Amino acid sequence: MSDSKLGNFIKGSAILVLANMMIKAINFFLLPLYTKYLTPTELGISDSITNVTAILMPLLMLGLDSAFSAFYFDERTEEHKSKVFNTSLITLIIAGITPFIIAIFSKDISLWLFHTEKHQILVAVSLITISFNLWYTPYALYARMENRMFLFAMVNVSASLLMIGTNIVFVSVLHLGAFALILSSALVQLFQLLAYLIFLPKLFNYREYDKALLNQMLKYSVPIIPTAIAAWFLNLSDRYFILHYFSAAEVGIYGIGARFSSVLSILSNAVFTAYTTFAFDKKDDEDAKYQYKRVLGFYYMILMIICIFVTMWGKEIIAVMSNTAYGAAYLLLPGLLFGQVMYGVSVIVGYGLSFEKKTGYILLANVIGAVLNIVLNVVFIPSYGPEAAAYTTYVGYFVMAILLHVFAQKFYPCDYGISKLLISNVAIIALAIFMNHYELGLALRVMLTALSLALICIIYRSAIKDIFSILIRIKGKIRG
Repeated sequence: MSDSKLGNFIKGSAILVLANMMIKAINFFLLPLYTKYLTPTELGISDSITNVTAILMPLLMLGLDSAFSAFYFDERTEEHKSKVFNTSLITLIIAGITPFIIAIFSKDISLWLFHTEKHQILVAVSLITISFNLWYTPYALYARMENRMFLFAMVNVSASLLMIGTNIVFVSVLHLGAFALILSSALVQLFQLLAYLIFLPKLFNYREYDKALLNQMLKYSVPIIPTAIAAWFLNLSDRYFILHYFSAAEVGIYGIGARFSSVLSILSNAVFTAYTTFAFDKKDDEDAKYQYKRVLGFYYMILMIICIFVTMWGKEIIAVMSNTAYGAAYLLLPGLLFGQVMYGVSVIVGYGLSFEKKTGYILLANVIGAVLNIVLNVVFIPSYGPEAAAYTTYVGYFVMAILLHVFAQKFYPCDYGISKLLISNVAIIALAIFMNHYELGLALRVMLTALSLALICIIYRSAIKDIFSILIRIKGKIRG
């Protein structure tokens, strides 16, 4: 790769990551608008439909998004690349017909979810949205593989801006209620499909479909599908249990808490985007394991500082960000946010399995976490409601992190200092739960927050030193 191409790649990647973080942050801070015009029931109906229909995505994708990346550079010829693209695209075009067929039964799905037929249009539109997503995925993958990161970034950023704009109009101007967010999502997915067709019009060639290549790709990708399904059950199935045992309004309140945890997922995804290349490139170096430990410490410390502030002052933050109807969402924050932290930990400590191509253990850990989550949901949600769902999700991710660490140590031993991480995580979430359930004076709350921050900063003081070292280097470069 030439210096100019490398420079373009880095520039495009930076634009994508920073722009996506900025746009998603803007969307998050529009929560007051959404909660002003959408009742918990309307938001719950929207979230329930979106999350339940989302199970189709990994089933119909067939893991081809991963296979595309794995096979694209097997041969450095334009003919082979075209075959990978068109074989994936044609397969997903066919798979994308399925949601249209299922949409015929949207009335029955609405009856199953809500015991009424009146939400069938919302179900149908949500299903069709999945088809648009499937159809543009090969184009997005092509743009990434060919380092056309500027195009990839601009499509994503434009789509995010469109999502924000349509959400504002549909929610606050047209007052579409539960339909607002679902319709916005459909239009955004359709926009991305049309954008890629306009900017990459000559890629499609049905003659380049290769059945033998598809069989090879599916042999690689099909084992990935159960992992994606297990991830859905671990992360999203709790909405269905809440809807079944309680109401759409409770799902809506739960959705507000989940949107706070999505802020952590934005940061995590940015870290994972950069870390994957770094980790694989570094794995054979002499100091690799030491560097991995440093990265985990830095990552964990930053996310825990955010979690401490948000969970221990969640009642006030929720009150500012939403109206009184969503006030109970603050009780969900510890489980959801600390669960997101443990998910990030599980990804980083599990990289050793990817290094050694032992991905079956990743599937096993995901399945165990998902099954445990479902069992705990059945046992605790009927009695303790949405708050139980938040903590069962946390337990699922906590167990998954332990399992992935244990499995990875068998094949790629690395001292991550996992014991102090797990102990500090449990201690601080327990303190956050205590503070949320008991009325404490302002001085005591400030003191407990400060103690929690001090604990993390003392345990991960080496990460703080790294931060100061980086800032000093940046300052030196700016002066230079």
